[in-house]
Amino acid sequence: MAKLNQIIAIEKDVSSKSNRVITDASQTLQKPAPLSGISRSYRPKDEEGDQLPSGLGHPASQLGLSLS
Repeated sequence: MAKLNQIIAIEKDVSSKSNRVITDASQTLQKPAPLSGISRSYRPKDEEGDQLPSGLGHPASQLGLSLS
């Protein structure tokens, strides 16, 4: 028959391993930032057209606004 200190030691080990597995799974499944990687490039219709800056990301993020 197992002693109480052995049972407590096993319980702590199992608890530690399960917490590690849960943490690893949650970090793996986290979503990337919304709208990340979006880039725009503008070309004028003709050579004399307006030159617009190329933008990266969502326009609201360029203004410092939060979308969440």
